[in-house]
Amino acid sequence: MGPVTNQNIVEESDFSDYIDLNTFAGDDFFRYATGKWMASHPLQKGQERNGCLAEQAELADQFLSDVSKGLYGDAIVSRLVSGFSPASFEADKALLKQKVATIQAADSKEALYQVMAQLIEEGYQAPFYFASVPFQRKVTPALLFPFKATDYWAEESTLTTYADIPADDAKRIFKAIVDWVGVLVRKELITRNTLAYHHDPLERLAPIGQSRTRAGGSSMLQVIADKLGIDGQVLLADENYAWMQKELESYSLEKLKDLLVYLVVDRDFRFMPTPAKAGGKQYTAGDIVYNLLNIAYSPLSTRIGYIYIDQKVNPESKPVVLKMAEEVRQAFRQRIAGRTWLSPATKEKATEKVDAMILCIGWPDKRDKAWEMSEKPLDASASTYQNVLNLFRERTNIFKKGIGKTSTDDLFAANCFICPAYTANAFYDYDNNMMFILPTNMVPPIYDSSRSLAYNYGQLSAGTIGHEITHGFDSNGCQYDKNGIKTDWWTPADKNTFLDLQEKMVKRYQGVEFWPGYYIDGKRTLAENIADLGGLYIGYDAFVNKLRQMGVSGQELDRQGREYFRGFAYGWSEVFNEGWAKDAYATDVHSPNFMRTNGTVYMMDEFYRLFRITSGKEYVAPQYRIEIW
Repeated sequence: MGPVTNQNIVEESDFSDYIDLNTFAGDDFFRYATGKWMASHPLQKGQERNGCLAEQAELADQFLSDVSKGLYGDAIVSRLVSGFSPASFEADKALLKQKVATIQAADSKEALYQVMAQLIEEGYQAPFYFASVPFQRKVTPALLFPFKATDYWAEESTLTTYADIPADDAKRIFKAIVDWVGVLVRKELITRNTLAYHHDPLERLAPIGQSRTRAGGSSMLQVIADKLGIDGQVLLADENYAWMQKELESYSLEKLKDLLVYLVVDRDFRFMPTPAKAGGKQYTAGDIVYNLLNIAYSPLSTRIGYIYIDQKVNPESKPVVLKMAEEVRQAFRQRIAGRTWLSPATKEKATEKVDAMILCIGWPDKRDKAWEMSEKPLDASASTYQNVLNLFRERTNIFKKGIGKTSTDDLFAANCFICPAYTANAFYDYDNNMMFILPTNMVPPIYDSSRSLAYNYGQLSAGTIGHEITHGFDSNGCQYDKNGIKTDWWTPADKNTFLDLQEKMVKRYQGVEFWPGYYIDGKRTLAENIADLGGLYIGYDAFVNKLRQMGVSGQELDRQGREYFRGFAYGWSEVFNEGWAKDAYATDVHSPNFMRTNGTVYMMDEFYRLFRITSGKEYVAPQYRIEIW
């Protein structure tokens, strides 16, 4: 290998266009590996960030924009576009006002619960969505929330323009949604990102007092369950919903009405033509389709997801990525066996969980049309808005038909409504011990069949597959067994050791400044940081195993090992501004990308050996390095 020199190694590299040799790898590996790339990719006007993940998201967004322009010839999209006409606005508004009037006419909470149930069946968030989702490996009915506060779009003026609500009433209604969002954020049911059209409404809220359980009357959730024709106990199983029932039933009848009015208008104004005299953005037909594809649990999620797969993803990529995932699974098995801090009993349970983990890669093997929206609900004489209403009603029917199914393909398809194939994401599902690698991870810049193994293993094997598998064993995933049931499968001694390791991880990230005045929260980002670290270790083992099977050894094995780390860092390449720092990283459960690199690589002994590092600004002495999985 040669002597340790504490100088950068100059060698042939697939990443030579990105590496900044003027930065010593022991001082700042992220800047070393991506510095030249960052210098050549400054933020453009209107950009808050760029980099691999930003490019992945931009490509997905461009696909949706192309769909909304009718570029892929989908029959439903074509019908929605052809049905668009500003002349339909008054008729569309009349339909919306009817729904608002129905809410406002309820003269008791029991009557209002019936209205809520009807709205939920029609696909509204009132105040949550109905869907069928995988739960403990069975498609199960559930009530769900939006992901973040900024999913609520309507302003006070929107309520007036689209539903003729007087200005004073609109202010009161708007306050109801601000209060509700504040409650959800405090319960950590949605992320804190503030309402986009208000500076920071959540900061102004008074502390929430003890919720009061209302005596007598019908249970809100039971009314909804009966209306939907499902088992109400399923909906009540989650402690969040038991709490929510108390919270909502503590609201006055009028405040609950205000909340529902906002939620109905907020969903529907996005699918109506803007009145000619209204200020602000004038919606086009393409805008309305785009809004439909971006809304939570869109009725077109699965249908348009398959268009993305057919048009953007090479079908030969799936078996390659699936094989890579199995290699990572095997590397994880080996790492569990080698963890000296784990007892044999806990190792056995952990291995069982890895073995039982379902790897959902790309798309279901069986593309069941029962999960896809058909053209059947469309009315050739109806406006775009009327047909959107029809699609949402049919979505509820699709969800109902899926309840009780247990095949992997059905579990996979049910999740396609929550996280469609065109979404730039990958995730692990604690409740099912299932990992999802979406098709957006099977195209450049994440997976690129024309690039080296180091590029693809550094990005996809470590940053995506290994990361998601490790989530099964992070600070949250460790609480669930191989079937997704929340249970304690650890020996007491092993659990205490794991808690100590978690505390070290919190300290590793806590207070790191990622923008002047903005600091990482080590506790909030703990689970993701554990997954980042585990993904790097496991991905590296899978990569080295692969190379050895190919007969690679000696100096070439080490050279490619360095390439793996460069590929890992490039996957997190990023430039961002203060806006992104404030609106995303200040509230995100992920650490900023430079720490997803530097926070992990400096924990690995093998990294130091490969790059011949014995000191540097980021150097961590061996006794302080963290190795969990």
